[in-house]
Amino acid sequence: QNKARGSEAFKRGDFTKALGYYDTALQSLPAEHPSRISILSNRALANLQTGSPKLAFADCEEALAIIGSGAGQDETIQEGSIAINMSSLWAKVMQRKATALEMQERHTDALVVWQTLVRSGQGGAAAMQAKQRCEKLCAPKSKPVAKVPVKVAVHAAPSGEGVAKLRAEAAAQDASELERQGLLDVVGDKIAAWSKGKEGNLRALLASLDLVLWPAANWKKVSLADLVLDGKVKVIYMKALAKVHPDKIPRDASVEQKMIAGAVFAKLNGAWDAFK
Repeated sequence: QNKARGSEAFKRGDFTKALGYYDTALQSLPAEHPSRISILSNRALANLQTGSPKLAFADCEEALAIIGSGAGQDETIQEGSIAINMSSLWAKVMQRKATALEMQERHTDALVVWQTLVRSGQGGAAAMQAKQRCEKLCAPKSKPVAKVPVKVAVHAAPSGEGVAKLRAEAAAQDASELERQGLLDVVGDKIAAWSKGKEGNLRALLASLDLVLWPAANWKKVSLADLVLDGKVKVIYMKALAKVHPDKIPRDASVEQKMIAGAVFAKLNGAWDAFK
């Protein structure tokens, strides 16, 4: 509840109130509880918006410590009926950590974070552009040529302007996160309607998969008659995974579609373990 209230306050631009809600939400969770990660990530963004990069950096460091050295690969976090891709959370926290470092003019440290993100294949064009920006700032300055007069004075952008730009970039990167928060109940209801009474029943989940996937997923409905043989179940299960695996979702998929895919992926994996 407090996390959702914090997100609502953030959407309204009331970052101070959002911070209060996030603080309360964190107080109710154990020190290394996985649910702390997304709340810390949200609080980091709110701290960036209020001009507190040191606090944002601390939030990111705590979140990354919970995620661990594996960067969330092949891991998910369950929030209600929604499965959240841990590696996506890791990337988001890393982006905010780098932004916090840049706002403190720790460009060398920020560059290391952006480089790590780019190497991981996450962060997209924004991470690549940020890496290049930091590389320019960190590049050795060439010595001036004494005999050549300077024709044009080059003025650095005011630090306040740079900070404002970084805040705007951080807010833009979080647009999908805010949308995700607003869709939790909608997606949760859809997943519940599809999976209720079928938990752990792989055949039943596969036979009704068309009820939860969106039309553009191009899932061909299968019947229970198609799922009599164990070998056939495995084949159809693998086809289903190819539709909802986090790494296979099209880039242009909506936030809701990505959330549905993540939840379906987790449900099918659990049912597969029971089936085996």
